[in-house]
Amino acid sequence: FGSYITNDNPLKSAYYEDEIVVFSRGLDEQAIKNLFSFSEVKVSWTTNKGENKERVFNLSEVIRFK
Repeated sequence: FGSYITNDNPLKSAYYEDEIVVFSRGLDEQAIKNLFSFSEVKVSWTTNKGENKERVFNLSEVIRFK
């Protein structure tokens, strides 16, 4: 399960957030990061000047633990 947050204001900026819960009994944080080391998320957007931008994030580098 997880959650999704969005705040889209075309006159200023947009904010999107996804939270995903991974049940990982018996795995430590490093083992979980290793599982996600081959997973990527691509984010693309258009700037105020009309330029298309794109960035790829490796999930093992941006994962947060609570």
